[in-house]
Amino acid sequence: MKPEENTPIKIIASFKDGKPVHEEVPAAKVDNNHYRLLASPGFAPGVASGDEIAFVDSEPLGYRLIKRAGNVCVQMFLLQCSTRDRNHIASVVKSIGGWVDGGLDHSNGHLLILTFPVLVGFESIEQAMARLSAHFPDSQWMYGNVYELSDGTTPLNWWL
Repeated sequence: MKPEENTPIKIIASFKDGKPVHEEVPAAKVDNNHYRLLASPGFAPGVASGDEIAFVDSEPLGYRLIKRAGNVCVQMFLLQCSTRDRNHIASVVKSIGGWVDGGLDHSNGHLLILTFPVLVGFESIEQAMARLSAHFPDSQWMYGNVYELSDGTTPLNWWL
């Protein structure tokens, strides 16, 4: 298999009524049961584009992080999001070295998945997100791989 060949994988994003809810994420197979994520997930916690994971049944989410790529995942939620809005968001994100990995459109809102190299710094990421929040007052955003899953407030500190 070619190193960056897209092999969509399903990883656990959350649980509903005690049953796992899966999200499909593009990945490249590194080895048996070992994959490199080609995009940051929209809902699956703790990982971002470029991270390597292995499927391990004994893990709470069914996968173990093998290697971090040094990227920060940000999920941005909007009530309205036109093509023009997406282009504006992409421009702001790109201006500090990030990119839009994808998103989901629903009748009741939109999700954009943003990825930033951690080297741009959290201050730059937060300033960019503040600019976007001011431009899109109905929006909300959150980090996808920065805080502990158990409490949502304790930094993972993987970037130190």
